[in-house]
Amino acid sequence: MDNNPKMKKSTKYLLIGTLVLFLSVLGASIAYYLARVSGNLSGRAAGTELAIQVTKLSSNATGDLIPLDNDLETLQLAAAGYQDKGACVDINGYSVCQIYKITVTNNGSIDLKMNGTVTLSGQNTLNIDCAKMDDESTITNNNSCKSGMFVSGDTLAANNHNDYYVMVYINNLDEPQTDSGEFTGVVTFTTEDGRKVKGRFTKPFNLVERITKIYNDDTNKSEVENNSIKYNYATTTKLMKDRLGGTSGDKESGNIRYFGAEPNNWVDIGDKTEVAEERGNWLSAGAPFADETACNNWATSENITNEQIQQMTNNNYTTVSDFCSVSTVPAGTPILWRIIGVFDGKLRVVRDESIGGYSWDTSRINEWSQSDIMKLLNPGYDDNLDKDEEDNDITVNNSLYWNSGSGNCYTDVNNNTVACDFTNTGLSDEAKEYVVDQTVNLGGINWGTERESYSNQYYNLERGSTVIQNPSDGIARTLSWTGKVGLISPSDYGYATDFTKCTNTLYNYNSNECKTNDWLFSNYWYWTMSPDSSCAHCVWNVDSDGRVNYYHVHYNRGVRPVLTLSSGALAETGTGSKSDPYVLTS
Repeated sequence: MDNNPKMKKSTKYLLIGTLVLFLSVLGASIAYYLARVSGNLSGRAAGTELAIQVTKLSSNATGDLIPLDNDLETLQLAAAGYQDKGACVDINGYSVCQIYKITVTNNGSIDLKMNGTVTLSGQNTLNIDCAKMDDESTITNNNSCKSGMFVSGDTLAANNHNDYYVMVYINNLDEPQTDSGEFTGVVTFTTEDGRKVKGRFTKPFNLVERITKIYNDDTNKSEVENNSIKYNYATTTKLMKDRLGGTSGDKESGNIRYFGAEPNNWVDIGDKTEVAEERGNWLSAGAPFADETACNNWATSENITNEQIQQMTNNNYTTVSDFCSVSTVPAGTPILWRIIGVFDGKLRVVRDESIGGYSWDTSRINEWSQSDIMKLLNPGYDDNLDKDEEDNDITVNNSLYWNSGSGNCYTDVNNNTVACDFTNTGLSDEAKEYVVDQTVNLGGINWGTERESYSNQYYNLERGSTVIQNPSDGIARTLSWTGKVGLISPSDYGYATDFTKCTNTLYNYNSNECKTNDWLFSNYWYWTMSPDSSCAHCVWNVDSDGRVNYYHVHYNRGVRPVLTLSSGALAETGTGSKSDPYVLTS
C-alpha cells in the first residue's frame, strides 16, 4: 500500500519520440497491489497427459499496480513499457500491468481440441481486468477476458505445445476508486470430452495477516464459556482467541487458534514426496509396495498379524487389510501441515501425520533439551553417538528428520533401535526457509493431582515453575527450550476442540463430544513436549482414545513435529481447506 493518496484520471501513454505516462496527482485515495505467478499446476485431459504452465513475463513490474485506461493504444504502450524500464513499467517506474505466458502441453499420442477460459477475481478489487495478447509484446484486441472464453476450438497437436499470453491490469474509471487487496486468475482449458486442466496466477499474501483478518472480519462471533473462562468464538471460520490461558481480561487478546472438527487450517510449506510411496512406508521395511496385492502377499509370506501391524504402525492401522488398502502417494504430492494458530505474530504449524513411532528418550529422563526425539528432529546433532541395546557405540537420532537423512532411531525399551529413513518425509530445503526459532515453556504437570485440568489450566501449568524435584538421575530440568522443531503442548490439544460441544477436562477428552470435534485428535498415541512433574521418566501425550495422558519416555509413540514459521511467510494460493491448502511461496 502506498501512503501517498493518488488517483489516475483519464491518463494515457503518449507517443512523442519516447513513451511517456503522465500521472494526475489528486486528493482521492487509491490502493495498489502486486501480481505474481503462483507456479505450475498440471492435470489430465481426454485420457492423455495435458500439462499447463503459467509464467510471469513482466519481470520488471514488481510494484503495486496503478489503474490503466483500457483503450487499445494505451494497452499496447503499456505492454512495451517506457524505454529500458521493461514491459508494464511507466516513465515514473510505476507498475501498470502484468503479462503472463500460458503454455499448454499435450504429452499424449493424439491431437486434442480445446477451449480456454480465464476467471479473474479480486478481493475488494472489482476493477481488475485482463486482455488476450497476440504475443508477449503485442495486443490488438482490448476485449475483456476477465470471465469468459479467450481460446475457442484450438487444436493442440500430440507431443506439442501452444503458447498464449494475457495482460492483467486495473481498469481506470476516470474517478476516485478504492480497488484494494488481491486478485486471483484461473486459466482453464477444457477438451471436447469435458476434461479440464487449470493454471493459476495470483498475488502472494501474508498468511499471518490473512488469518488475523479472517478472524477479525468474522461477524458471527459468539461468547463461549469453558471452566468459567469466556472466549470469543468466530464460529463460521473456527477461529478463537485463547486469552493467554484466561489470564487476560480482554476477550479479544491472546493467541489466535483454530478449533473444531475440520477447520480450514491446511498448509503446504514445501515438503513433497520425492518418489512414489505407500502412505506409512516408514512403518515397515516391506513398504512401499507396487499395489495392494503385493502388500498382502508380503504380509502372508512374513506371517504378519493384525497385532504386529498395530505395533509397526503405532495404531495407525488396526488390521493387515487396512494397511494394505492404502493408496500409493505419487511423487511430488505435498506433505501437508496444519496451522495451530498465530502466536506472537508468527505461525505455529504441526505435521498432519506422524513421522513414525519413536522413543521420547531411552535414558528415561524427561528433559527435552537432551532427549532423543529433540536430537532426531533438530539440526546440530549429525554426529550424535549413543548406545544400542548391547551397549555398543552407534550413531543414532542424529538430526535425521531435519537433514532428510536415513540411519538409526531409538524405538521402544532397552535402547532398541530401528532403521529409519526420512529421505522422502524429512524437512525439505524449501520448508526450512520459513522456519524460525521457537521458544517452548516446559513447566511440569503432575499426573496425580493435575491431570483433571482444563485447557486454560494446562496453559498456565506449562508456563509454571514446577518440575520434578531432586530426580535420581541428577539432571536438572529446564523451564524452557529454544530451537527449530518441537512437539505440541497439552494445551494446544485442549484448545483445538470445540468448547460448544466439549466441556470436559483434557484427561476426559475420550468422549465423542470432545475428540471428534478436536482437529488434533488421531487414532494413535503421540507425544507432547510437556514433562510430568511427579515422575522423572514420564511425559504427557495424546492417547489413542483422545485423552491427554502421561507415559514412560523410553517407549515408542507417534511423533508429529511442530514448527514456528516466519511472520513474513507468504502464501501464493489456497483457502486453507484440505483440497485447497494454503501454499507458501518464497
